[in-house]
Amino acid sequence: MFPELNIVLNIVLSLLVWMLEIAVAVGIIWGIRASLTGFMYHMEDYTTGFLKVRDLANAANAEALWILQNHTPDELYGEYSLAIGDTKSSGFANTLMLPGDFRSTHMYVVGASGAGKSSLLMNFIVQDIASGMGFCVIDPHGDLITDSIPHLNERREQAVLLDLADMEHMLPYNPLQRREGVPIAEQVARLLLAFKRVWEDSWGARMEDILRHTLALLIEHNLTLHQFEQVLVDADFREMLLAETSTDTTKDFFYGRYNVWNSKERTMFIESSLNKVSAFLADPRIGARLGQVESGFNIREIMDSGGILLVNLAKGRLGLSADLFGAMLMADIESSFLTRGMDSRRPFALYADEFQNIATESFATVLTEARKFGLCLTMAHQSLKQLDDKLLALILGNCQTQIYYRVARQDAERLAKESTNIVKQLEQREAGLLQEPMNKFSLPEMWEVAFHSLSRLEQRKAYLMVKGAMEHPELIKTHDNPIAPKRSFPYNVEYRPHEELKDQQEKRKKNLMDSIDHYLEGVKERRNNPSKLPPEVEGLGFIDRD
Repeated sequence: MFPELNIVLNIVLSLLVWMLEIAVAVGIIWGIRASLTGFMYHMEDYTTGFLKVRDLANAANAEALWILQNHTPDELYGEYSLAIGDTKSSGFANTLMLPGDFRSTHMYVVGASGAGKSSLLMNFIVQDIASGMGFCVIDPHGDLITDSIPHLNERREQAVLLDLADMEHMLPYNPLQRREGVPIAEQVARLLLAFKRVWEDSWGARMEDILRHTLALLIEHNLTLHQFEQVLVDADFREMLLAETSTDTTKDFFYGRYNVWNSKERTMFIESSLNKVSAFLADPRIGARLGQVESGFNIREIMDSGGILLVNLAKGRLGLSADLFGAMLMADIESSFLTRGMDSRRPFALYADEFQNIATESFATVLTEARKFGLCLTMAHQSLKQLDDKLLALILGNCQTQIYYRVARQDAERLAKESTNIVKQLEQREAGLLQEPMNKFSLPEMWEVAFHSLSRLEQRKAYLMVKGAMEHPELIKTHDNPIAPKRSFPYNVEYRPHEELKDQQEKRKKNLMDSIDHYLEGVKERRNNPSKLPPEVEGLGFIDRD
């Protein structure tokens, strides 16, 4: 009857159907997008740990970690407690405290550059300054040291600054100085691990033997690394030392093996060791410091007195030499804390940034034994790839307090699986105990949430895990660098300029040569008159004759 009207109606209906199809399609797309968005970002929106919605105040770890309210930290959490950061569960409005006695089980901090690690360490250091705790900071770059100095205030007289970049205020350090209560063989073994840590590519059994017995000879006679070459190439000097040594194994090595090698073999065997030690000492910033018999500080005394040791390794300028210096210092720290008596184990904190550069094979001893001797270790670095599997497993298993900032995806997978119990989450879901929105996610999705969360954290946001006290990691926001007044650092120990140390080193070298001449004259005279006693050698710090 009205064909034109039918055509119009058909067109309108077709348009409506077409629009409805578009609307359905768009709705599906947006629904998928919304679902994915909620899945990928739900950690930040809904949880306070990786995979659990809970109120910290009612958590299983409430007895160990408390919200700071109207009391001082010491009143609630014991001496040397630390404010770690603000908690997600209170909208980042309250501060989370770590009780002081938790520090002896060590702290591990990992996160990408710029994530907030340095600010975290700086806040810990400032709190230790205020509480009176003794501590050492080993800083590869110097920024932590520079930022710490203005905060020292009334504790500045307790502080010792060892800055490898400073040529005008040089603090002598002799890693070969005899350590009270430490057998020479044990001291040598730790030093060997330090050398091996840096020279691993060229390490071998013969190099180890040469280093072991030469270092033992130098330590026994109160010498320095500057006499390393002289022991190996100067037969008269070596003979003078061997005549005074009390170590049979050292005598056996030099008389039974070293002196038996012909000149060509000996040159070839010692070349690698000589080259490496000479290169290490060639930098005046290191060589002048290590050329003094007496160190300008005593690590054991600093520990026992609650003092402060600030070490700038200046790695950007010194490269691998900074790593070797730091590894030798760590060997000294290890020897020092292991000899502490029961009545002198005052808590002492050690902060080691980029610790993987100075950690030797004996680091296992530090992690497992340090607690007994009052050492509280805090380690920080950027990526799990910087650690071998054995050391990483040791750290994750022995450090009770762990803080994870933003990390790469591969690291996020390892850390999430290390600290999160997905199986328990699924059991809670089956029992109806797990709150929404987690009920709608499958196992792979739940893991993806954890991985994504760790690899996308904002600056200064991190996950805190205290093993044995928390069921799941806690999302926290760590603090900015504390503001401090500008102050100059008053040196309270004897610092000397490079030229003075160099002059003293030259005088000592001349005295050594005079001692050799005196010794040889005595040997010659004794050959002519066998009844005379062996020649006395003065000025070398030799052990007393019986």
